[in-house]
Amino acid sequence: DAHSGEEDEDVDNVCCMCREHGELMICDGGDHLAGCGRSFHVACVDREEVPDGDWVCKRCANAFELDVGVEGYEFPAEGQDDGARAVHVGRQPFGGTVDLNASSSEDD
Repeated sequence: DAHSGEEDEDVDNVCCMCREHGELMICDGGDHLAGCGRSFHVACVDREEVPDGDWVCKRCANAFELDVGVEGYEFPAEGQDDGARAVHVGRQPFGGTVDLNASSSEDD
């Protein structure tokens, strides 16, 4: 069937929270940290609009000790300075990431 590939692709384009189709944003931290690639409706993660910068879902943000709620974590867009502390991460040889802004001493 000529349309079966399109239908299979369409099935993957659903919000992982409500399982509905629509305009979705993807958990992808860009160069900041790896996201899971799951799709979300803006409203399902309590946001008003798609973030300008890279974004990761709550699960991915929490895995890297970013304490956020359902809205996930938005990295400021390049050139955007809203006073937020951007978390820059380095890639590890095993494919993980590390927060390069983390304090090296526990006395802070």
